[in-house]
Amino acid sequence: MDLLILNFGYTLSDKCKSQLKDTFSEAAITEVPLSVSFDVKKNLYPQVVSFLNDLTIPLDGSVPYIVNVPNLPIISMYILSELYARAGVFPKVIELIRDEAFGIFILKRIVNLEYERRMTRNKKRKYQYGTEQKSVSG
Repeated sequence: MDLLILNFGYTLSDKCKSQLKDTFSEAAITEVPLSVSFDVKKNLYPQVVSFLNDLTIPLDGSVPYIVNVPNLPIISMYILSELYARAGVFPKVIELIRDEAFGIFILKRIVNLEYERRMTRNKKRKYQYGTEQKSVSG
């Protein structure tokens, strides 16, 4: 199984790539660098949609991918929202942390946003209805 890393953010360090290979040892990992440049004076959402439409990568969930989001929060939210709309589930996201000793970003963890969404929904149901719902494995 191949796994794509849709990299909208910082260039991944060799150490980070190694950590990802260790985490997903069964997968052949391919990093797809996606240099994003948006005009912040214009409406950002249509720019994000246009950018994603121009990609030749299937974003419908037929090919597994994880995302390294850009460091501009509003663009990150738009990208994740659009990916959710296209695939029907939230993607997994790379969380990086700066290794001060080496001045590079390394892998902190992989966040499964779909799992987090499901857990939040279950908590809402528990508080709303007074009973805990069984979670769907994610």
